[in-house]
Amino acid sequence: MSDLQFMAMVDGASSNDIVRVLVEVGAETKKERTLLLSGNLMDVRANEDADPSLVDGSDDEWQHYAWVVESYPTAKTITEDDQVLLARKIREALRDEGMSVEIAASFEARL
Repeated sequence: MSDLQFMAMVDGASSNDIVRVLVEVGAETKKERTLLLSGNLMDVRANEDADPSLVDGSDDEWQHYAWVVESYPTAKTITEDDQVLLARKIREALRDEGMSVEIAASFEARL
C-alpha cells in the first residue's frame, strides 16, 4: 500500500448500499463496484478474511468485516491532508447509514 492509499473495512451492509452511499457523497460510478471520488479510484470488494463469528467486539474485529473499500489516488497533486479528509468523509457517511467502518492507512492516527 502506498503512503496515500487507504482501505475502509465495512460491515453491516451490502455492496450496493456501500456504493449508494459513496455516490451520495459525490462518487462517480465507473463500473459495478468501481468509483471515482476526489481524485481516487475506489474499489468495493468482498473481504477474503470476512468471518461474522469473529466480529465480536474485539480490537481487531474490523479485519473480519464483510467488505473492503480500497482507495487509490490517481493524481500526483493529492496530498496526505486530502486523503485524511476523504477517509473521514467516507467513514462518517457510511457510519451515518448504520454501517461499522474502520480505516486502515499509514495516516490513520490522524483520523
